[in-house]
Amino acid sequence: MKKAQLLEQPFIYIFAIVVIGFILIFGFMMVKKVTKLESDVEISTFFIQMEKQIDKYYNLDKGSRGVIELITPPGIAYACFVNKDADYSKIAKKSNEIRTLVEAGSDKNLFLIYSEDNKQYKASAIKNIKLKDNPVCLSVANGKVKFKLENIGAFVQVSGA
Repeated sequence: MKKAQLLEQPFIYIFAIVVIGFILIFGFMMVKKVTKLESDVEISTFFIQMEKQIDKYYNLDKGSRGVIELITPPGIAYACFVNKDADYSKIAKKSNEIRTLVEAGSDKNLFLIYSEDNKQYKASAIKNIKLKDNPVCLSVANGKVKFKLENIGAFVQVSGA
């Protein structure tokens, strides 16, 4: 074996280690992106299911009511409905950030509050609802949220179960 061949071998090992390192970093980043995408899909699915249930009761006869139970995305502690046109001072108990968002004139009226800290939330605007109390904050138990819907004519009334 020549002397030049012996000096070449460590460079091949270093190159292999660098390539393996890049593959591991890229793989970790992709797994993180897929996990975030999964979470976003679960939240969107929850909002779509909520809208479907409200639309279902909105299209039923006046006085129709029922108790609904929906599966929530992991990590959610509360689902809060807020009516901006009424007194929502009780929302501060759940999340000051949501109160600030509502006061800023946001069109969102359904907020999913995460359990680890009350600063993280997801929001959506749900049509055709009216609240029995303001806000209606439903706590999540065993990954499910339970609430009552009642058709009161022009709106669907949401209340805790």
